[in-house]
Amino acid sequence: MNAITLQHNRPLRIAGTTRIECIAGRVWLTQTGMAGDVFLHAGDSYALDWPDMALVEALGEARIILHVAPVAWRRFFAAGAAVLSSLHERMRAVRLTRRRTPLAG
Repeated sequence: MNAITLQHNRPLRIAGTTRIECIAGRVWLTQTGMAGDVFLHAGDSYALDWPDMALVEALGEARIILHVAPVAWRRFFAAGAAVLSSLHERMRAVRLTRRRTPLAG
């Protein structure tokens, strides 16, 4: 696996990664929808909750390795997203009919 060198104030946007491993220095990590930030030191790794957009930045200079989800998992997530999108569109297309109540005479 190839290591990536990060520099201070040069954030890296990543997506589709399941785990980030810091092999030198210190890095700051934040993920879309995540409540708090994560700080990694050399030798630490962090598994992302969801292979969504994340931002990684070095505190000084650092080196990381990105462990990417296997292709089968990416296909699984993409298929699930397509199904949800299709269901959403179908639900938007359905028009609920009003019940007619007879008027009191």
